[in-house]
Amino acid sequence: MRKWTIDLINYWNMENKHLLIICSILVLFTSSLFGQEDGITLTYNVFFKEDASFKEKSKSLDSRAYEYINKYLLENAKIIETVTFEVKANRNEYRLSYEKPILEDGKSGRVLIGAVSRAIDSEYIYSDLTTKKSYLKSVKYGNQTIDREITMSDVVWDLRKETKTILGKLCFKAVGTLCNNGGHPKNFPVIAWYSPELSFQCGPTPYATLPGVILQMENDIWIKTATAYKLEKNKIKPYKQGKNESMTYAKYNDYIVKWRKENDPRALRKSNN
Repeated sequence: MRKWTIDLINYWNMENKHLLIICSILVLFTSSLFGQEDGITLTYNVFFKEDASFKEKSKSLDSRAYEYINKYLLENAKIIETVTFEVKANRNEYRLSYEKPILEDGKSGRVLIGAVSRAIDSEYIYSDLTTKKSYLKSVKYGNQTIDREITMSDVVWDLRKETKTILGKLCFKAVGTLCNNGGHPKNFPVIAWYSPELSFQCGPTPYATLPGVILQMENDIWIKTATAYKLEKNKIKPYKQGKNESMTYAKYNDYIVKWRKENDPRALRKSNN
């Protein structure tokens, strides 16, 4: 009888470990809601990893193409280390932007735009926590400038029990996977380390729905790490569409496939052969 009881307890603990993790995180998160300011500002650094997908694709490239792309990626990696990313958040919204570094020449400006695009897939990100929508500003294809609308729930987070400390705050691990074609597939899966001790929903991503600030994110392309934070009241500059076209990310993905098929010289050569 005693062994059966112990086995039953062990089984319950195993089956409900996610529930126990979630409960403990929510206790930290809700207790932190009181006594904190109504806003937070964070700075992040980004580090690019060696591009494994490029390494695989490079086998089919001629030496000239390989050297050109590899040089571009190396320049991206070098310039992104000079960029400071900033997240400003309150209880209802947050905005991710970056501070432009002093550049040597016009060429560096083009490399900077490419590097920032690899890092955050946008010029800036605005997220509305009340509607659970994020807006990525902006991408230009041909004569068309496009903003993308994201449903934040298009990334599903699996909360894990692993923890570590970042900026003196206890962080929990979560693994995010993309669904509904609601983002750039190269960015997933992604690992996030978030702290319920900082009771805001924000981070260097348009999908910050975790119960706490995301202090670090990592995928196969980059690592984004918070370097500092400050609790302060923030008035967030909202997203404005202006003259740009706006479309969902799923529609945007379809649009890019069509645009490249009609405009990419390599695709045109293949279709004419």
